[in-house]
Amino acid sequence: MASLSVPADSLTIRRLTADDTAAFRALRLEALTNHPEAFGESAAEWTARSDGEIAAIHDSSLVMGAFADRHLVALGALGFNDREQGRHLSTLWTMYVAPAVRGRGTAGRLLDALIAAARARPGLRRISLAVTVGNVSALRLYESRGFVVWGTDPEANAVAGRLYDEVRMSLALH
Repeated sequence: MASLSVPADSLTIRRLTADDTAAFRALRLEALTNHPEAFGESAAEWTARSDGEIAAIHDSSLVMGAFADRHLVALGALGFNDREQGRHLSTLWTMYVAPAVRGRGTAGRLLDALIAAARARPGLRRISLAVTVGNVSALRLYESRGFVVWGTDPEANAVAGRLYDEVRMSLALH
């Protein structure tokens, strides 16, 4: 993917479907491999999932991707709470942009699309997320879209014996 040279305005952002399972599997594996501290799932856990399990994610989450030349180059996903007393809440559970297209506004466009979709969902009032402490570019992106920090979760992830804290953020949709 490093050979892609794509202007930001030529990206296509759309909801992923079960037909995108192979591309989704590959890009998420890249994310988990390159930045294990940023995710609550390991590359080994993701690899162990069947294609059916990965395709089923689309039933409980809104997974969107940015495409350049028909290649999935970024992904983001909102998970929804199916409990009666929590249906107004969602969680941004993954966000990743391939290195070849970073710095071109891809993450912002993808996040904007996810927020717009969340705002269009009846009854949804809030998006929550977690950012690894020290991930300044992600923190700035979320703050630029109105997310506010409400706390820190110490030792939220453990990767290869190292502990990582997370900043917790939230965005009111209405």
